Amino acid sequence: MLAQGDFAPWNIRSLGSQLFVFEWGRARAEASPLDDVLHYLMIQRVLCSRPVSAQRLQSAMKRAGQFAQEAYPQWSWRPQVIGALTLVYLLGVILHQSLAGQQIDAADLVTAAYWKLVEKRSAWMPKGR
Repeated sequence: MLAQGDFAPWNIRSLGSQLFVFEWGRARAEASPLDDVLHYLMIQRVLCSRPVSAQRLQSAMKRAGQFAQEAYPQWSWRPQVIGALTLVYLLGVILHQSLAGQQIDAADLVTAAYWKLVEKRSAWMPKGR
């Protein structure tokens, strides 16, 4: 699975029925099918300083899970799998944001919001059986 890495409205253009995605500098192979969907749904809120609650994340997880189920119906998309891949997404963004300064910057808008979600993962992470 190829992920664009910064899938957001500012990197998407449409012309008629055609969709163009650009800025592939953060693209990576073998990414989670959830990454681009989660990023699209979450990053806009964070950058506009709007709250990213556990409920908002759960809604994004549901939409990302629906996409993954349609795109890869042969894979298991149990809630626990979606939760684990969401945690990987959040941590990946935190690490990417922290790479330039070589430390986790709690003042960074994205890092702070995503770190709070990681800390409060019991509120959004699906329970195991």
